[in-house]
Amino acid sequence: MTKGIFTACAIAALSTILHAAPALAAPDVYVCTLQAKDNAWVAENIVISHDAAAGRVRINDPLIQSINGRAVDGEVRQNTNRRLTLGWDLRDVEVGSQRVARFAYRLTLYRGTGKAVVTAKPLGFSNTFLGRGTCAKQGA
Repeated sequence: MTKGIFTACAIAALSTILHAAPALAAPDVYVCTLQAKDNAWVAENIVISHDAAAGRVRINDPLIQSINGRAVDGEVRQNTNRRLTLGWDLRDVEVGSQRVARFAYRLTLYRGTGKAVVTAKPLGFSNTFLGRGTCAKQGA
């Protein structure tokens, strides 16, 4: 993906995420840059908003934008001093001629290093797609 597309998606994602947040609560916002292994099911850039106080997670990336048109809700799977693991689903994804799948995503952010690992699993299929990279906390 080109940097221009990422910039436009990142601005749209941040706008969507930040405008949806309550005025008094400032969520942690992470911008992740990933390298996916030979597939288009893990985006190169992901924006995450995690509001621990409100228990709210929002995720956006170019793939989510193209399929869903806006950020999706996620959930915290694990939150420790060492890592933050988030999960979300992307529904109604066309994976072939007239086949539609639901993808289950999981992102683990290692707090000490900023390294991130993302997996995308199309439910009902044997494939699992992987991306690795880093996430940077904005405003930190």
